[in-house]
Amino acid sequence: AKHGEVVRFYFTNTANTRVFNVMLPGARMKLVGADSGHYEQEQLVEEVLLAPSERVVVDVLFSEPGEVALEHRTPEKSYRLAAIEVVHEPAKPDLSEQFENLRRNEDMRALRERIEPFIESPPDKTLSFVAEMDEVGPEGGVDTGVYACPMHPE
Repeated sequence: AKHGEVVRFYFTNTANTRVFNVMLPGARMKLVGADSGHYEQEQLVEEVLLAPSERVVVDVLFSEPGEVALEHRTPEKSYRLAAIEVVHEPAKPDLSEQFENLRRNEDMRALRERIEPFIESPPDKTLSFVAEMDEVGPEGGVDTGVYACPMHPE
């Protein structure tokens, strides 16, 4: 990347169970969209949390020359996923001013307003699910067990 360049990244979590906490220390990230398209309001973020099969779109401003690491961080450790070399050559055109502009997408605002009455209204129906499974007991016997969600025991 060039000094002052804004690069669009399309992050996809292809893991089937692992969540990724992605960041680029030394660069600025702006969350602009995801699976459903562009967001109603863009926002500056320090990190992006990606669930399995989730996709997000971020614009990244590389304002300082040098190496920037793409990292996944857990509470215990950081994992370096890639390195991006930012050269001294300035980007042309310089988009750093436009990067600071957090766009508001009116088409998404209009859509949110259209569905807002449904969000605020009470549900038409409430469904409860009960999962049953055969469990091997301590003596090797088979017992039928019922799991009830502790948050909704009814």
